[in-house]
Amino acid sequence: MVRQIIIVLLFTLSIGGWHYLDYMNKKEQRAAGEIHQQVLQMQLNQTEERAKAKAKFEARLRYEFTDCQFEAERARNEFLSKSIKPVPKKPDEFIINQAILNEAAKIITTRKDACQQAYDTRLKQGS
Repeated sequence: MVRQIIIVLLFTLSIGGWHYLDYMNKKEQRAAGEIHQQVLQMQLNQTEERAKAKAKFEARLRYEFTDCQFEAERARNEFLSKSIKPVPKKPDEFIINQAILNEAAKIITTRKDACQQAYDTRLKQGS
């Protein structure tokens, strides 16, 4: 009889121990799952922040590129306005020499090419 009581007691303790270990395992799995979710959320946040920073950088770069092209146009227009000669006996008409037009075309082409090269270089470097 004592032997049977000891066997039942040991059986009860082993089942209790098993339930306790199962409870601890489930608790650990829940904690690991929460940590995994937090890591995934952090990675998602970092990805979003990088995408926002990249979009902001590209927008600033496009603005600078457009501004550079505008400055090239303005330089050409200033060059042309300094080179305009009025037509004799026609007060509202002006003459621009073909060499000056060629020089103006060279100015704008050179400056726009420089703008494009700077844009491409900065876009490639990412800074």
